[in-house]
Amino acid sequence: MLQGKSKKALKVIDYAIEQNPFSTDYKLEKARILFESEKYQQSLDIIETLEIIQPNDIDIILLKSAILTNLEKYEDAIHLLMDALDLDEETDEVNYSIGLAYQSWGRFDDAITFYKACIEINLDHEDATYELAYCLDITNKLKESIEYYQTFIDTDPFSPNAWYNLGVVYSKLMEWDNCIEAYEYSALLKDDFSSAYFNMGNAYMNKANFAEAQENYKKTIELEGPTPEVLCCLAATYEKMELYDSAISHFKKALKIDANYHEALFGIGSSLESQEKWLEASHFFRKAMTLDEKNIAYIIALADSEYNTGNIVSAIESYEKAADIDPFLPELWLNWSQVYYDMGEFEKASATLEEGLQNM
Repeated sequence: MLQGKSKKALKVIDYAIEQNPFSTDYKLEKARILFESEKYQQSLDIIETLEIIQPNDIDIILLKSAILTNLEKYEDAIHLLMDALDLDEETDEVNYSIGLAYQSWGRFDDAITFYKACIEINLDHEDATYELAYCLDITNKLKESIEYYQTFIDTDPFSPNAWYNLGVVYSKLMEWDNCIEAYEYSALLKDDFSSAYFNMGNAYMNKANFAEAQENYKKTIELEGPTPEVLCCLAATYEKMELYDSAISHFKKALKIDANYHEALFGIGSSLESQEKWLEASHFFRKAMTLDEKNIAYIIALADSEYNTGNIVSAIESYEKAADIDPFLPELWLNWSQVYYDMGEFEKASATLEEGLQNM
């Protein structure tokens, strides 16, 4: 789907360049499309011609740094961005990009320093907030960082973003009550803060409070319009409440927006599976797998539904595929051994369990 869109976009931009051969904006857009299509070297070739003409253009610098980072040329990317800080333009984005380069390099403490610098310039930078929380989590510094986030609230207790950022940290810590409280303050201070409502919905889902989660997802849709992600989250609340028709209806709404949104296909399969409609469930699990072939949850779900429809060979093939991808899941080996046990092949059931234990 993305490749198809990229090809169309490239055709359009190539035509625009043909009509306006001296437009740096069109050429920059072409470089961006190539970057998003993971054609990094082609993108870099265009950028290097543009930077000769406009060496201090911040958009060119930021895109070049992103390309270099994806090419694993981290030092070159960071050096480029450090020089860009002297331009005093979009310094929040420059600091954020430096953080991304360090994070991709595996230097998380350095990434933390620059994400913090970004947030101190622009408290509204949601991407920096998430990446900072990730790096703090991976370096086991998340708990101690709460004081850091609290300083923003102490400075400006009426800042919705300060409360939102604190909510993100509590979410990472799985402290759901504190997380919800922070997001509630954030939404109270900014009643159209859709991200706060969405994250609050996620927190309520983790508390198994599906009715509250549902209300927050509905509010998110009201504020920003329907998206496949939020529609699937809303559908999941209906599924958890065993309102399967409503769940399937919302998963289908997600597919109307993006026919290749495999999470929605899986959601429909899961709702059908819960109603023991195994054959129909298998159909949707298989469709989801065609779009995300190595998704272990999809493969196991297909194996389970195939077994329940009596397609034993197909079920075993799916379990074998799952074991090749991720042999460390207890659920995989338990379900697989159950197939053999139900068939009366007790030695195979025992051997399968034993193989699973060896992989634990």
